[in-house]
Amino acid sequence: MGLDCLTSDVLADRLAAAGLELGDDADERLDAILDDSSEFMPVGEGWVCVASHVDGTQWVTTVEADDAKRGVLRLDPDLCVLAWWCLDRRLRLGDSDSFVDSGESIDEDVLVGPPGWLDRFANTPVVVRIAGESIHLSAARDRAEVPAAVLKAVKGVFERSAERETLRDGFGSDDVDLTQMSLEALVWESLVGAREAFTRAEIPPIDEVLAEAALQREYHTVLRADADLGALHRWHLRNRIASLRGLEDDQVDWAEFAIAVSRAFVASEVDAVAPPEEASAVSALVAVALEDLAVCKTLLGYHLEEETASRDLARFAQAIAGEIPAGDGAGVRWLEGRALDLAGDPTGARAAFEAAVATGDDHELALVGLAGFCADAGDALGAVELLSRTGILDEDDPDDEIVDLFEEVGGYAQHRPRARAGRNDLCPCGSGRKYKVCHLGKERHELLDRGPWLYMKQRRFLRDHERPLAASLAHVAGAEVGRGPGFLMGLLDSELIADLALCEGGAGYRFLAERDVVLPDDEALLAARWQLVERSLFEVEAARSSDLALRDLRTGDRIVVTNTNAEVQTRRGDLMLGRPLPIADTWRAYSGFVKVGGSLRDEILDALDEPDAFELAELIGRCLAPPVMQNTDGHPLRFHEIAWRVADPAVARVALDRHEALTGDDGSYTLVRDSTNQPKTVILTLALEGDELRAEVNSDERAAEAIELVASVLPDAALVDHDIRELDEAMNAHGSRETPEPSNMLDDPDMADVRAEVVAELERRWFSEPVPALHGRTPREAAQDPIGRHELERLLATFDDLPGLMDPQRLRRALDL
Repeated sequence: MGLDCLTSDVLADRLAAAGLELGDDADERLDAILDDSSEFMPVGEGWVCVASHVDGTQWVTTVEADDAKRGVLRLDPDLCVLAWWCLDRRLRLGDSDSFVDSGESIDEDVLVGPPGWLDRFANTPVVVRIAGESIHLSAARDRAEVPAAVLKAVKGVFERSAERETLRDGFGSDDVDLTQMSLEALVWESLVGAREAFTRAEIPPIDEVLAEAALQREYHTVLRADADLGALHRWHLRNRIASLRGLEDDQVDWAEFAIAVSRAFVASEVDAVAPPEEASAVSALVAVALEDLAVCKTLLGYHLEEETASRDLARFAQAIAGEIPAGDGAGVRWLEGRALDLAGDPTGARAAFEAAVATGDDHELALVGLAGFCADAGDALGAVELLSRTGILDEDDPDDEIVDLFEEVGGYAQHRPRARAGRNDLCPCGSGRKYKVCHLGKERHELLDRGPWLYMKQRRFLRDHERPLAASLAHVAGAEVGRGPGFLMGLLDSELIADLALCEGGAGYRFLAERDVVLPDDEALLAARWQLVERSLFEVEAARSSDLALRDLRTGDRIVVTNTNAEVQTRRGDLMLGRPLPIADTWRAYSGFVKVGGSLRDEILDALDEPDAFELAELIGRCLAPPVMQNTDGHPLRFHEIAWRVADPAVARVALDRHEALTGDDGSYTLVRDSTNQPKTVILTLALEGDELRAEVNSDERAAEAIELVASVLPDAALVDHDIRELDEAMNAHGSRETPEPSNMLDDPDMADVRAEVVAELERRWFSEPVPALHGRTPREAAQDPIGRHELERLLATFDDLPGLMDPQRLRRALDL
């Protein structure tokens, strides 16, 4: 690419002319490759090579004393052109043998170097010069002037490329010009357009360049020097709340107004929303704004993001409520109730929700808030009545929160418990009053039947009060599973993650503390009992249609978990991680179980001794992860081809021949040793042809071993190529070779080691994995009974007709068929 700025289609044409076959959708493939690489930068409509453009440039910056002490050189803002490039690159420090790189920090753009490398530059301007892949630092002598050509380039780029943004609202304010551009885009376009000017002289600190160009910077945004930064902050806020909540223009106006008033109140030491002469009018406007459900959610969401103290937000709502008539302001009173609930005051929260509902406005959020407290108290009928008043259940796309709450209470409201005495009999509770005036109509289902409801109450509390905790746990588990955002969202709403948050994450204790006064007494006692139950690892002793007999591996206790629906493949001897909960004389598994592979048994037992929610989330993610193809050492399969250039082939051959661990034959060498799961395993192969030595291995760990071996035997060998391919890439590349018959391809000696590893792994897993054609049984299980053996023979017969990697005759012998 040189110093050109090329669009992907032009670059594709050049590559094709150079003999590279790019296949279909070349432009899209190139864009994806360039976008993933820190070697390239999008500039305007094209791409540039970063190294080519930064070579020879000199930038002036100042090293703060604290940064010098930490040994970090900040790239933002003066060295922003280096930030993306240095992400995956080490730069030699001057002419020394030391290097600098981005270090381990992901929160800041910095270069980290050897100890003391910045000491002499503390609190002083320094010139940073890039020469090839080296970085040179020197003290700046005099204040650098902005070169005229650089100044012209910056001004021109801003006028051509800046976005013409405008702040406008519905309050009648004048439009405010906020023409703007990102700092990185401005510097890069200027550098590419006038590179000669940028390499001819030192470039002063970016803010000085911008000031000379009649521009200013607010973080990473560049605006005109006379731009109103307060208006910029308003513009950002309006855009953010509009995009997050899908608000229309007038809703954005009302939300911005409510946020501004609440922010001023929270920041003030005076419990007043405005001066006395304005308080009533301002409060009335806030009450009008909060009639809109979307504005209510936006206001609450803003303060949650800002981590405003819930008590302060409640005080704001109470101050507004004190200035408006008692029967008005359902949205204001909902805000008070929600804030008090978050602050741990359920009594005050319920009273505020009741006041909101009493206005008669049928404010949906208030109805749902009060319905939740009715559900917590065991009043399913009252909760259903409130939810029905929202009318949302009749809509085509009802709110998930309302649907979830309705599903929680609907069954209990529909199927009421039978009366425990006659209307005029004495009440069984022992009050001495007649049943009709004491407990008629207030009967509760048996505690055993309310167990699932209590667990749903805990999960709803978690969703409303500890959502970030659950999200963090789901993220940790999902990272180990690696199945994409859809699976991650499923984890977030799963009983599994909820139970981690409730037990090891501590959310269950908060539920107990804040809902004890609301829950029925027997449910409060049961919830306290559940909180004492620890998660454990169990061995399945029997798996029946409706229960599981389990042995706790940590304590030796045996329990039977009832009302289960075990998977078909659950078998005696399986290991299951979970937290069964006692209720009445039974055990129930409301949060389910996770099947644990034998390789994780000891690690999970160790983790359970001192349980940490995030460590367990990681282990659960590993249990849920799809199987990974591995070599006989248990390493994930990745195929490495590594090449070195040797100075003297004859000397290299002698050294390799003499190595005691290598077996040589006319320039080809193998390293054979016992691996974890197989004796006499070929670990790596080496081939010396001319002055080139090539190695082939099938894992990252074995690649590191090969590199270390060559370095010890041939210290003067120069690494010239290192190609890494995943399993599917290796197989696809192998399949694309020009061979006359598939059988020849499979017998290709170049792939013999790869084939042997892959086949052994496929067959090992196939024996022990459930097969749909065998009705969920594993091949080993099917081979144990006559009908299963017949089905297994039929399945293996299809393998004869469709040759593949696995050998059906070898499979038959292993299964004694």
